[in-house]
Amino acid sequence: MKPMIIVNGMATAGKDTFVDLLGKYARIYKYSSIDKVKEIARACGWDGRKTEESRAFLSELKMLTTKHLDMSYKDVINKYHDFVDNPAYDVMSVFIREPEDIERIRLACDAITVLVINDRVPIITSNYGDAHVFEYGYDYSIKN
Repeated sequence: MKPMIIVNGMATAGKDTFVDLLGKYARIYKYSSIDKVKEIARACGWDGRKTEESRAFLSELKMLTTKHLDMSYKDVINKYHDFVDNPAYDVMSVFIREPEDIERIRLACDAITVLVINDRVPIITSNYGDAHVFEYGYDYSIKN
C-alpha cells in the first residue's frame, strides 16, 4: 500500500510547511479531515476566516457530522482509496486534530503520525479539536 502520514499540531505550527517540504522528495496528496466540514460551513454562511469563534463552530460541526454520519472518517477513507488508485501521487498527508479520529484512520490505513510543535504559537483550547492536539502518542514529533 502507498503510505499515509497523519499530521497534527497547533494552528500556524508549520504543518503545511512540513508537508510542502516533503513535496520536494515525493508527490504529495494533501487533505484534511475537516475539508468536507468546511464545505458545509461555507454553505451555512461561514466566510472562511479562522477566528476563535469559527474554529469552535467548525469543531462542533465536525463533532455533529461525526456523531450522526461518521462523515469525516468516511470521507478520509474514500480519499485514501482514491489516492491509492492514483499514480500521480506517492504519499498522502492528512491533517487530523482529534485523537480518536487519528487512531481510527491510523489503523484503517496503516498510517504514521507526526506532531509538529512550535513553541512560538499559542495553544488553543477553545474547541475540542485544538484542545486535544497533544493527547495522542504520535510516532514522530518535529520541532519547528
